Amino acid sequence: MARPSGRGHVGDEGIGDPDLIPIMSIMCILIPMLIYSFVMYEVKVQEISLPKFGGPSTPGKSKVLNLAVLVSKDKHIIKIQGGGKEATEITLKKQKRRICDPAMPCDECAGPEFDDYDYAGLYKEVAKLKASDDFKEVDSINIGAEDMVQWKVMARTIDAVRARLDKDAFDGHCEYERSKPLKLKTTDADGNEITTAAEMFPKIVFVML
Repeated sequence: MARPSGRGHVGDEGIGDPDLIPIMSIMCILIPMLIYSFVMYEVKVQEISLPKFGGPSTPGKSKVLNLAVLVSKDKHIIKIQGGGKEATEITLKKQKRRICDPAMPCDECAGPEFDDYDYAGLYKEVAKLKASDDFKEVDSINIGAEDMVQWKVMARTIDAVRARLDKDAFDGHCEYERSKPLKLKTTDADGNEITTAAEMFPKIVFVML
C-alpha cells in the first residue's frame, strides 16, 4: 500500500518562535538616534484675517485709511488709500546684495551677488508710516501677492511689517538681517514687570490681487 510522502514535513518540528531580542536591541538604538537627529523648529502663531467683503458704494470715499503691501515678482508696492485722501504708492524694486559671513562686518561682505527683495527698505517705509498720525493707532495691514511669489517671500514680508526693530532704518540688507527686535518693558495685570516685543502691525489681512 502506498504511503503519503513526508517531503513537505521535513524539519517542521524544528521551527520555533522567532527570536525578537536582536531586532528590539537594534530598535532601542535607532529610535534615540532618530530623535536626536531631528531639527526642532520654533512655531509661532501669527494672527491672520480674511479679506473683508463689502464697503462703501462710492470707490475712493472710504473714511478708513488702508495700508497694503503687494508683492510682485520683482518688487514690493506699498499702497495707501482711503480716509478721504488721494491714493499713493511707494515702489521698492529688488536690490543687489551679497551673501555675508556672520563673523565679518557688513561692509566687508564678499559673497556671491544676487537680486533680492528690498526688505530693509520695506521695513523703513512701513516704520515711517506707522510713526505718522494716520497709522499710529492702526494695528492691521493688508498683504497680497501675485501667483508666482513663493511663500518664503511672503513670510519675510510679514516679518518686515509686523514687529519693530532696534532701529528705524538700516544701511543695507546685512544690517537689517542682524538687527534685533525692540523690547519694551510693561506691567501685567498683577503689576509685575514684563518685557514684550514692540509691534507695528501685528494683524495681517491677506487680500486677493
